[in-house]
Amino acid sequence: MNNRPENIKETSKPEGRAKIRDIISDKVEKLKQRDYTCPFCREVIKGISAFGRHLKDHCI
Repeated sequence: MNNRPENIKETSKPEGRAKIRDIISDKVEKLKQRDYTCPFCREVIKGISAFGRHLKDHCI
């Protein structure tokens, strides 16, 4: 089984956090450049943008 103590990797090590930080910063950069990684991300960002325009037009 893979749940043996010798097979479990610690994620609290700095290099583990650095990898996660790199992945997140990569995704953020792709979103800023509107280079979406999946259709779901594209629809979410379009929806947030449309809602922001609606608020500017009607609520401010």
